[in-house]
Amino acid sequence: MKKSILALFLLFISLSYAQPNNRWSAYGFNVSVENEVKLMEHMNEYFSNHKTDGTTVSLYKIMYAPSELQMTHTVVITGSVDSMSENYDMSSIDDEWVEFATQVDKIVEPVFQGNGGRNFIFEDENKTYPYSVVTILDADNENLRKWRSNTRTLRTKYPRTKSSFSTGWISVGGPANGANAWFVNGYQSYRDYLTSFNDRQKFFKDNPDFVNEREELNENVDYSKFDMKMKFMRFLVKSW
Repeated sequence: MKKSILALFLLFISLSYAQPNNRWSAYGFNVSVENEVKLMEHMNEYFSNHKTDGTTVSLYKIMYAPSELQMTHTVVITGSVDSMSENYDMSSIDDEWVEFATQVDKIVEPVFQGNGGRNFIFEDENKTYPYSVVTILDADNENLRKWRSNTRTLRTKYPRTKSSFSTGWISVGGPANGANAWFVNGYQSYRDYLTSFNDRQKFFKDNPDFVNEREELNENVDYSKFDMKMKFMRFLVKSW
């Protein structure tokens, strides 16, 4: 039954990375090594021809994850409120969808489902960030609001060049119980990920005004109210 539910809703997940595409749903699942190519073939054949306008379907392979998150892949679809609503419309279920869902149902084992939204993203639209680290957390709304406001201010005044950053909320479900927020750091290459700590230190050294302003802004945030629930790394296999 769970496999059927996952297959039914793979079409209807939406995660956005640019305004006004600020709603998301996500599904994590397991696929055996021998079926990875088959999954890609099914998804490529279907979403190359039947993707809802205004959405972007993305297949990620999990690179590193804690032991409690036993999954191999996630699928997300970026989209606006309007495109997500159209995506969820039951009229989207036709013979082609049923055939696709039936084939996917045979090779996947579900792990989690979830949906929510995105507050903002900072990235270079001319670049891609296939490597990303996803952090899932739980925090009270007041301190989340302050932290997001501070982050938006600092990222706007002191832009980064080698990485992307996005953050948002979890409405229902997700990979960790009790979590209500997330942020994602994206990297153009695995090397950029490996050198990210040194890059940050250099950025801090080159931008003392950023460091001073961050310290001032952070005085208004109670970080004891933040609880990191989970962190994992993924690689973008393909987007449609």
